This record gives sequence, C-alpha cells and structure tokens, in this order.
Amino acid sequence: RLLESGADIIATQENAIKSKVALTGYAISINKSAKTTYYRPSLFDVQATGWITLNTPRAKFATWTRFRQKATGLEFLFVDAHLTSGSGATYDAWRAEETEILKAGVARANTSNLTVIWAGDWNSNSARATDSPAIALEQIGALDATGLTEVRTNASYNSAISTYPTPRIKDDHVDKV
Repeated sequence: RLLESGADIIATQENAIKSKVALTGYAISINKSAKTTYYRPSLFDVQATGWITLNTPRAKFATWTRFRQKATGLEFLFVDAHLTSGSGATYDAWRAEETEILKAGVARANTSNLTVIWAGDWNSNSARATDSPAIALEQIGALDATGLTEVRTNASYNSAISTYPTPRIKDDHVDKV
C-alpha cells in the first residue's frame, strides 16, 4: 500500500516489528523507536538527521530529517512524531507537553529557519475535548493538511490498526493536526 501512494517521502509510526522494512525505490533516512522515514534518493539528499525525546510518562520520540531536493537545491525539515494516545484531560495534557517539547526541539534543529513538514501520528482529532497538538501547532502557523486538500483517500480510516483486524471508520477520527 505504501508503494501505491506514489509519495516521495513516507513517515511511518508503530512499526509492529520495529525494524527497517525495505521499500523498492526508497531509502531510509532515519529509524528510531518504531518510526521510519522513507524517501526517494533519486529526488532528495539527506543533509542531517536526529531525534527528540518527548519527556513524558509514555517516553515517546520524534525524528527529523533535513532534506535537500536535488532538482532545485531547496532544503526543508521533515518531522515524524508519535504522540500519546488516549482520551481525557490527562492524555490531552501529555500531548500538549509533548508538542511543546517537540516544537522546542525542532527549533533547535532548524538553525536555518527552513520550512518544516510535520508528519506523524498526533492522536489529534476533533473528537478530543482539547485538541492539544492542533492548538500548539496553529500557534506557530503550521497548517492542517487534511483541511488543505480537496481529494483524500481513506481519510475516515483510523490508523490504530494493530489491535483491530479491520480498520475502524469514523468521520472525525483520522489522526491529524
């Protein structure tokens, strides 16, 4: 399915086997704590990589890659985060804390003030009482991609498939910012 997407860069989270799965035509820029960023080496060079520890009770991590587009020389930062799941005020507060730590870590890594692409499993959606990641990222002008595109494929499928044999469908529950 990933290859069918045609994406030039792919961010994964919750890799069940926590290993680097080979995808034809892609290389891996970084793999950390079940998060892998794949990219097309024919289109991009990797300039730097790193990870950010989101110091919370859930010990979550985020990764980043500084890419350079070969055709144009354009550089940008690509972030892959996985925030704490769960409903309720405690989980909302943890996600808020994780997002603030992530923003600070990305600011430290982004010394050239490059455009940042925020990818990942944010456990952020309109069903939350407080959508902490969306609020925090809106404060820095990050745009919600789900609201920017007219055509979406499988946008109503919940990404939590490891515990369900069939993906759950909910209109308000795509993991997004």
